[in-house]
Amino acid sequence: MLAQSGPVFADELVLSDSARSDGTSFAEQLSTTTSGPIALLNTFVVPPGQEQAFEQGWTRAAEALRRQPGFISTRLHKPVGASRLWVNYAVWESTTAFAAALVSPEFRAAAASMASTGFRRLYQAGPVLGPTR
Repeated sequence: MLAQSGPVFADELVLSDSARSDGTSFAEQLSTTTSGPIALLNTFVVPPGQEQAFEQGWTRAAEALRRQPGFISTRLHKPVGASRLWVNYAVWESTTAFAAALVSPEFRAAAASMASTGFRRLYQAGPVLGPTR
């Protein structure tokens, strides 16, 4: 399923521009099997006046994804001050689970309604560190 859906999904949604990065495409990352949890980091440049619409679209997409198998958590970070760069951080059980969630009809419909495109990359999730007490 993954090999078939990767290129199609990448064509339909701008998932990331490999020319703006290390040369690795997001679709290539999705086709890589990793052990343990993976973290998705994606950034969005949201034009002035579109913040509320973006946040509503992100919420619809996040609600669709959180119902999918393998979802662990997600969080949207709003910019401080005059910055327009928003950041999403999500954790999934595996690249396979995340890739399967991306082709769900509910997520595809929510994502298609979002006007802002982002730059996305996957990482193997490391340990969570909290304060020392």
